[in-house]
Amino acid sequence: MIDTAGDLNDRRIPSPVRADLIAWQQQGFITITRASLPDAPKDRVLFPDPQARRAIEEWWNTDSPLRRAALAGLTHLQNLGVDLDDVDLAGRRLPTPRRLAGHRSEARWWVNWKWQGYAGIPYCVTRGDGWLEIVQPTRTCPLSALVIRPGPKARESCS
Repeated sequence: MIDTAGDLNDRRIPSPVRADLIAWQQQGFITITRASLPDAPKDRVLFPDPQARRAIEEWWNTDSPLRRAALAGLTHLQNLGVDLDDVDLAGRRLPTPRRLAGHRSEARWWVNWKWQGYAGIPYCVTRGDGWLEIVQPTRTCPLSALVIRPGPKARESCS
């Protein structure tokens, strides 16, 4: 059982994924905390740049639970002080002004859902800052996420 996942354990984390997360946590490669994600405020300008706003509009429909998850996840990361230039959003990079100007950097944070690419978590967090897995996003139910960060042995495995 993942101690901090609470009711997410049995209901919404598939058994093979849960087994891997527990093993990685016990080996010290990752730490896991749970986060409740409020919806991105309607009046908040999450993206001051029109290209990033346009990308979100093109990637997901307005009423899509994945769009809701993406915006809530990005808002959460911004509140943590994460630069959106460094975020991989479900396999995509936002066209931020710095990226459009030619700045290239490796992702430091990954935002995902439906456990897509989860096998890369140990690799990603050892070379970055974390992984935000939004668990079963819906249109209206509260959003929950697991914040997966490097554990004490993660940096050792890179050396």
